[in-house]
Amino acid sequence: MKILIFHDVYEHVGGAETYVHEIAESLMGKAEVYTFYQSFNEEINSMNNIVYRNSNGPKIKKYFSYHVFDFKFYNLFKKVLKKINPDIIHINHNNLHYFPVLSAIKSYSAVQTIHDYGILCPNTWAIDKGGKICMKGMSLKCVFSGCIPWWSFVYMLQMKMKVNLMKKRIKMIIAPSQGLKNALLKNGFKNVNVLNSFIDMKKWKKIDKKSIFSKKKKALLYVGGLSRQKGVHVLLKAFKKLSDSDDNLILKIVGKGDYEDELKKIIEQNGLSKKVTFYGHLRGNELRKLYQEAYLLVVPSIWVEQFGIVGLEAMACSTPVVGSRIGGIPEWLREKENGLLAEPGNSEDLYEKIFYLLKNPRIALKYGLNGRKIVENEFTKEKHINCLMDIYRQILDKNEKGN
Repeated sequence: MKILIFHDVYEHVGGAETYVHEIAESLMGKAEVYTFYQSFNEEINSMNNIVYRNSNGPKIKKYFSYHVFDFKFYNLFKKVLKKINPDIIHINHNNLHYFPVLSAIKSYSAVQTIHDYGILCPNTWAIDKGGKICMKGMSLKCVFSGCIPWWSFVYMLQMKMKVNLMKKRIKMIIAPSQGLKNALLKNGFKNVNVLNSFIDMKKWKKIDKKSIFSKKKKALLYVGGLSRQKGVHVLLKAFKKLSDSDDNLILKIVGKGDYEDELKKIIEQNGLSKKVTFYGHLRGNELRKLYQEAYLLVVPSIWVEQFGIVGLEAMACSTPVVGSRIGGIPEWLREKENGLLAEPGNSEDLYEKIFYLLKNPRIALKYGLNGRKIVENEFTKEKHINCLMDIYRQILDKNEKGN
């Protein structure tokens, strides 16, 4: 089987990029794998790994290239497809050059993994201006409600055209969560399969965390982007109340984003500077060490998380989780099994759930151990890759029967 994996970001900048690189590597032992990425920094051109360097010209030229049509990109991609002649094209993010890509794959079998709500919501968060979940898809209401500025209307129309073309060209959609699948079906997508995200358990060794739960000094951990939708300001409000009654409690924040300066202002205004530490963007052993040392992970999202891989990483370290009851989070965070769920945006409820686990270390330890078992049984890379291969075979079998 020949598989071409397409993604429009080459650099390891987020969860989607990590996912694409990991499946590409893992599939190599099971099929003939080729990759096609895009980058603004480098260009690589080999038989099995192509990285197309995007231009950095004037804004109008870039906009036309990425969101209207780029014949140079289209001709190259067509040439690559003709040379490889893949049995399956697995598209991931396709936010740049989407019309050339969808035009070029017309005569091929393509699947696409949807990593976020961007094809349903122009602000990508699936939350309206009032903070309510919105799964209605793109329409004029997005402009009239103030979710997007009026000048984004043209872009929204282009995205609707992209979605309509996707429905014609993509044989199967893969969603990381049942919640995202339901939203896609509600907006007219068909043949949507749920395939949860995963982590490579070989990188997450089992550890004994009993000493962490018995220590006087306890660390809460947040890992993720620093945007308002991630709800870190809600966590800080809950943490203020927690730290007022427990001087040994600290908060570690891992991640970067445009809301970081605002968060630091909140921390300073509440006198939390000595109790909160920012670590920036971490990966590998540095990040694993923080998970291992944490009493619990907090996932305070107020937007519709498509899944939340940081939860799996914490669970692999036997670390319990308190997270928002929103999006795909409840699909891995099972209430009173490996952690507790709180109402999104409700700092008082978040405080109560964290406080309960801080005062009940035996229960926290139990939840942590349960979390490790859940990951081992349900969210391993091996299981994910086997399911992915089954999806590819299913599509090829349909093609053969159709012929």
